[in-house]
Amino acid sequence: MRAAAGPGAKVGGAAAAVWLAWPLSAVAAAAAADAAPTLRQIVIEPSASVTQTFSDNPDLRAVAPLADSVTRLTVGVGLRASIGRAHGFLDYSLSSLVHARSRERNTLQNQLNALVAADWLDNRLRLDASANIGRSAISAFNVQPDGSANIGSNTTEQRSVRLAPSWRGPLGAELRYSAGLVLQANDVKDSAIGDNTSASAVVHLEPVRVGRLSWSADLSHVTSHYKTGRTTDDDRVFASALARWDELDLRLNANVGIESTNLASANRQQFDTWGVGAEWVP
Repeated sequence: MRAAAGPGAKVGGAAAAVWLAWPLSAVAAAAAADAAPTLRQIVIEPSASVTQTFSDNPDLRAVAPLADSVTRLTVGVGLRASIGRAHGFLDYSLSSLVHARSRERNTLQNQLNALVAADWLDNRLRLDASANIGRSAISAFNVQPDGSANIGSNTTEQRSVRLAPSWRGPLGAELRYSAGLVLQANDVKDSAIGDNTSASAVVHLEPVRVGRLSWSADLSHVTSHYKTGRTTDDDRVFASALARWDELDLRLNANVGIESTNLASANRQQFDTWGVGAEWVP
């Protein structure tokens, strides 16, 4: 994708949309290749708009405001697709903000919201992928952006991409399990503050047949890495038991677990947790 801008415009946003969108196209292509020839439905919706704003303070300055006229030219495309076992959507727009008086503030802005989901192997394997580009406030204590031409200086572009495969199925004749992995990356334009990557994994185990007595076990791991901070890890193991008497509308539950984490300090700490509960709904 190539975008042209007028004098003074700052270019650098369209490449981010391509970088975030390629994992989604890979997921859709893999799902289409795996699926047998089935119904395919693709809808493309182009869009364009022009917005003119006249303001006595388009930069939202607290001191010495300067009047200006801001023109927002926006082109976009929407995509809705269902191909075999994969379905998803993509909404992308590129806006050029042109200031009549302060041309050094001319800029390009991206907006992206995309999601792809695919199921394989009789819905045992699922893959979700998403990508987003938007604008957010740099500081919570300054004037907040409102999404119009009054963008001010307290706003920046934020990008995120997420990939989440999951698997579920039987484990022998008596048990069933589910497992999931979530990989996520966040990037703030022109700043390392807030940039981070994270990975989390969960495993859940429970019996196939649920009677008066039941149980479950859960394991989880989360690791987060910040460009301007340290890496944190959190590991948890939990087990729970449930007893139910439907004729009395009564349920009793108990759980016990162990957590090992370095969220509160640089050194790992271990905590034991437990709980009991009762529910009676006559």
